[in-house]
Amino acid sequence: MARMVPAAWVQLDAIPLTQNGKVNVRALPTPEPRDESHEYVEPKTPVERELCNKFADILGLDRVSVTDSFFDIGGSSITAAEIVMFAMNRGYSVVYKDIFAHPSARELARVIAGTEEGVRFGNIEDYDYAAIHDLMSVNTMEHVDEISTRELGNVVIAGPTGFLGIHVLKACLDETDAKITCLMRKDGWETVEMRLKSLLMYYYGNPMRELFGSRIFCLEGDITNPQSLEPLDSVGANT
Repeated sequence: MARMVPAAWVQLDAIPLTQNGKVNVRALPTPEPRDESHEYVEPKTPVERELCNKFADILGLDRVSVTDSFFDIGGSSITAAEIVMFAMNRGYSVVYKDIFAHPSARELARVIAGTEEGVRFGNIEDYDYAAIHDLMSVNTMEHVDEISTRELGNVVIAGPTGFLGIHVLKACLDETDAKITCLMRKDGWETVEMRLKSLLMYYYGNPMRELFGSRIFCLEGDITNPQSLEPLDSVGANT
């Protein structure tokens, strides 16, 4: 698990406050990037160099050692997604969890090279892409007039606990009659239902208890773990 390490430190004699006694954010000084004295290790391969440069670019640093942990030098779960997108655009086989399991440029380069095991969903070469190819073959401007609306049907929302996910859930509840299956992790809660009710209360002031079991259905799982998605086959929901 990534450690929450600040990217910069600023020592203040006192916290600036507004007239109402709240922190005056605008009066806070702009922190300077940390100047750490750890040893800089030069990247040896082109991929290591690419990753070091990308780490530095994303985090606003002059340079990044090939052994630096992305999260120890200021990276977060959000900026980790930028690394995944960069890798995908370069044609590298990297998934989101790889960044957390192998957070340095050297470790991640080994995953890309295939000399270190990454987090995988199975042998991608064995996957049957026929259905995807058939679907994408009509995804062109020549077929735009064939687009039509249809009933939404049931819905699966992966990640309903995030800011976007919880708002998508609320929109589906307000604008449709769909039954909604929410795929999520417990993350320390006794049940996934309790976690979702707590978030609904936080965002909307209403846990919507009456909708659980009739329109809202919670399923514990992780979209990065294929085995945890097997119960979806019995849900009968359409995304």
